[in-house]
Parts: sequence; structure tokens; C-alpha cells
Amino acid sequence: MINRIISFWSGDPLGTADLRRELRDAGQPTTYVLDTPNAAILAYQRFKFAAQLMRAAGYKGWVLLFDEVDLVGRYSFG
Repeated sequence: MINRIISFWSGDPLGTADLRRELRDAGQPTTYVLDTPNAAILAYQRFKFAAQLMRAAGYKGWVLLFDEVDLVGRYSFG
């Protein structure tokens, strides 16, 4: 489940049924309300979380996030 959550922060979907099953297997009550979030709201929440994480890490200036940099390195000519 940890790997699925990490993948979720990378943009992969994480179904509410999977979350409910993991909570149930962990012995947690099923009183949690787990709705599927809107994609636009989820993108905003991810951006906000990343900004708060960088602030908490002590970054004082701009931080540039590069998506798919690993693909550039893998498929470059050099």
C-alpha cells in the first residue's frame, strides 16, 4: 500500500475501494467518508502540499519541479 500511495503522489490513481480495504484490514472502523475527488481539486491540493513541504524543508526561494526528467536522460543522444 505504501508503494501505491507513493505512486498516487506521482499522479497514478488510487481507488477508494482499495483504501477502504486497507483500513478494514488494519482494523480501523469504516466510518471514514471516502469520496473520489475532482481531478482539478486534486491537482491544486498536490501543488499546495508540495509548496508547504518545501517551506517546511527550509527552502527560501523558488523551487523548480521538472516532470519526466528521467525520460530526457534516458532517451537523450548524449
